[in-house]
This record gives sequence, C-alpha cells and structure tokens, in this order.
Amino acid sequence: MRIGVDGREIQDGVYTGIGRALYDFLKYADLKADDEVIVFSGKPLPVKFFSRVRNHVMKEWVGFIWDQVQLPVAIKQERIDIFYSPYYKLPLLAPCRKVCAVLDLINFKFDAYRHKMSLADKLLFKFVLPLHMRSADMVVTCSEHARKDIFAAYGFSREKVVVVPLTVSDCFHADIDSRRMLEVREQFGIRGSYILYAGNFKLHKNVETLVDAFADLAKEVGHLSLVLSGPKTHGYAALVKRCLKEGVQDRVIFTDKVLDEEVSQLLYAGAEVCVMPSLYEGFGLPPLEAMACGTPVVCARATSLPEVAEDAAIFVNPFSASEMAQGIRGLMRHEDIRRAFVYAGFQQAAKFRSSVIMPRMFNVIKDAGV
Repeated sequence: MRIGVDGREIQDGVYTGIGRALYDFLKYADLKADDEVIVFSGKPLPVKFFSRVRNHVMKEWVGFIWDQVQLPVAIKQERIDIFYSPYYKLPLLAPCRKVCAVLDLINFKFDAYRHKMSLADKLLFKFVLPLHMRSADMVVTCSEHARKDIFAAYGFSREKVVVVPLTVSDCFHADIDSRRMLEVREQFGIRGSYILYAGNFKLHKNVETLVDAFADLAKEVGHLSLVLSGPKTHGYAALVKRCLKEGVQDRVIFTDKVLDEEVSQLLYAGAEVCVMPSLYEGFGLPPLEAMACGTPVVCARATSLPEVAEDAAIFVNPFSASEMAQGIRGLMRHEDIRRAFVYAGFQQAAKFRSSVIMPRMFNVIKDAGV
C-alpha cells in the first residue's frame, strides 16, 4: 500500500505535539516492509528516514492552492492509496481514500473563545471543518472527550471517528545528566526547588490560577520558584501583571519557548511538581511527559485530563487556587505520597509510548484504505 502524508507540521522541526506524533508515526512506518510512505511538504524535511519513507517536496506559495490543487495532482502522480492529514485540512479532490485528524474543537466549545470568534472562524467551524471531515473516510481524534465534542457538534456516526491518543516522545525519561542540569538551571536562573508549568499562556490554560496558588505556597516555602515554560505571547503580559499583583515577580521564571527537547526533559525531571491547570484540553501531553520524567503531577479535573492521567495525578478544581496549592503541598510534604504518584506516573506514561500507540495508528490508516 502507498500511504501519503501531509508532513508540513514537521518541515520546520519537531516541536509540537502534532509534530512529534507525526514524526513517531513516520519512524514506525519506516520499519514496515510491506508499505511505502510518501511525505508531502513545502520544503525538505529536516529529518532522515530510511527505505520506506520518501519526501515529496512541492514549493508552497499559497496554502489553499497547495492543499487543493498541487497536492491532489501530486497524490495522483504518486499513485497514493490512502492519504493522511494530521490536522483537519484535506485535499478534497484527491483521487484516493482519506483520513484526517481533529484533535479538539476548543474555539467552538470553550465559551470565552466562542463568543469572540470572528466571522471567518465561525464559517470555518460551521462549514469548512465539517466539509473536510465529511470528505474523509475516517476521522482520527486523540481522546474520548474530543470524540464526544465532535459528535455533539457535527453528528457523525460513531464508526467514522476513531480515538488514537497522542504519544509521549522517547526524549522524555527520568535519567538526569547532572552537569547539563546545572547548565539548564544556570541558563534560566533557577535556584532551589521549583514547580513547573509547560505550555502556552492562552486563556484556557488557566495559568493565572496557578500563579495565585503559588503565591500561597511562596509564603510557606522560602526557596521555591515557579517556572513557566512557554512562549512569551498571548497571555504573557497578563501573567506578568498577576505576578506583580501577588508580589511573587522575583520568584516566577519565564523561560520563553523551549525548542531543545533535552532542555524540556531536564526541566520536567528537575521539578518538584508539574502542574496542568487547564480548563480545556483535547488531550494534554505535559502531564504524561512529566510522569515519564519521574515528576509527580497536579492536574485540573477538566475535559480530557482525567481520561489522560487517570489515577496517576492529583486532581483539583481548576477554579480553586487554594485547592491547587493544597495538591502541590501534599506532593511536596509527604514523601510516601510523592513516591506513589511517581511510580503510578511511570506506569501511565508507558501506555502512551510510540511503541504502543503507533501500531494502532498505522492500522487505523491502513484499514481506512481498504
């Protein structure tokens, strides 16, 4: 079987959850002797594969033209049997069967975003996105929660939407290079123990509540910092103001976007606790990444997060800074509780390694092509 893949998510590097999952899929596909994978991209991919994965490069000038004109022509030239897109966009006129991924409907389901949607976004969610999903022979999503959102919004049959979780990259593990850890701490000015948040600062991430929770803890623990590992965009300015208001500006460290996976791994592994305070997630990789690095997790009891973390995290009300602080406090004060959650975290993260998930993903795509 000849499988086509939209590889633009990794053409600038493997940084996002989607990009890492796509990269893991291609690595797994490269080992399958009976199939060939052609990865279409706008420029050469910065990764190397072996005999079963080949990169087909087409210069991308205009996204819509690339999607709906260049790509269908290339798919026909390559005699593709099944085409997979890691996001909702599909080449509608492609002469083959198609699979797309829809990981969440946050702009449609999260009230604060839905009420501020532009006319273009409303048209996207009402007409364009369902058009692409209807053209697909199968839609892949990453959690049962996301699947329910898709059913509620568009009413597709249960058979058409399949759940395949995202994967935890092998770069996340509990081994620590002490010298590199010291270098990372020096790089970001981290002194003493710290609580970690990894992600962006958009409204649904609810990081302001975490800052409030940290302000409570900071009164009790003198050498404790809060490390916020995310790009200084979106809600960054509001968070700086919140830190000033709570008087913790000297103890909150903003790393900006971290692209080096080794640095991300060391930040997770060196933290006392990792906190995921989100109000909405289609999946939510950071809790699993932290668990894989041997760091216990406090997690919001919201949307997909209980499904992803199961019994391996302490769950809290995301609207309660005091409950969030209490969850963190419990993991820091009680070594027996901490050890239990570290162990449970290793077990939970192992369920989402690429060696477990990618065979499922590969079979879903091949089944859609039959």
